[in-house]
Amino acid sequence: MKYQKEYDAIYRLMEEGDFPSAVRRLVRLADDGEAQAAYLLGYMYYTGKGVEPSHEIAVGFLEASAKKGFIPAVKLLGGIKRKKASLSDGEIKVLKAEADGGDAKACYKYAVLLMRGEGVERNKELAVEYFDRAAKKGHFLSMIALFDRFAIDADIEKQWTRAYFWFKQAWVIDRDRLNIVHPNIIDGEKLFLEAEDERLPVEKRKEMLEQAAKQGFHGAYAAYGDLCDPAQAIDFYEKGAEFGDCEALKRLAEAYEKGDGVEKDENNAAFYGNEYERLSAFIE
Repeated sequence: MKYQKEYDAIYRLMEEGDFPSAVRRLVRLADDGEAQAAYLLGYMYYTGKGVEPSHEIAVGFLEASAKKGFIPAVKLLGGIKRKKASLSDGEIKVLKAEADGGDAKACYKYAVLLMRGEGVERNKELAVEYFDRAAKKGHFLSMIALFDRFAIDADIEKQWTRAYFWFKQAWVIDRDRLNIVHPNIIDGEKLFLEAEDERLPVEKRKEMLEQAAKQGFHGAYAAYGDLCDPAQAIDFYEKGAEFGDCEALKRLAEAYEKGDGVEKDENNAAFYGNEYERLSAFIE
């Protein structure tokens, strides 16, 4: 088994009761696509071992593992989904009324019910709307939920601009808690910020930005392109644009409008300009 030594170390940490350290290691493996790691993270979030318990995050990890055919995840996920609603119909109506009245915690709790289909018809798109309402009121877990929905949820259209907007908001509120769930992107953001130091050699800055992009911080592509000549920059702007990075979209629109590094093309300039305006509107 490729990661057997790592799993052995993780299980030792769990036996010793050091669940936070185990979670940090598991997240790295899950980011590499390890189904067993995703299952264990789902279990951690379901039981609240080493992390604040979150049914919504637990289900997300378990679904990722189950989709890879990891049987323990399939079984645990099935048991969770068969679990009776913890709220009565009357309590759910009250919760929805509180959510519709603007209560952030109620919005989050009702969104979780919608995600799970617990006591209500499952509706992830509507859940996103309630997470969004709560996040705009500063609710931390809702911000994480939005990042996960827009970045990794197979049932939701990928919207990297919105994903990273909420990631950054969560970073400001509680970086340490966010680091437990998404340490690689935290590292990528750190490299990205360090690479802004103009005193560093250009090649060193490029190396740091390349690593930041590999860690999942896709905004690094536009910054990398800024350090290249116009013709080379286009490739990096296009990579950033694939992930909905507004800065990359803006640069592409300007490049095609001016013919900077590419031939002038009014259609491409308009396309990237419109995409920039559309995505920018999400985060204003």
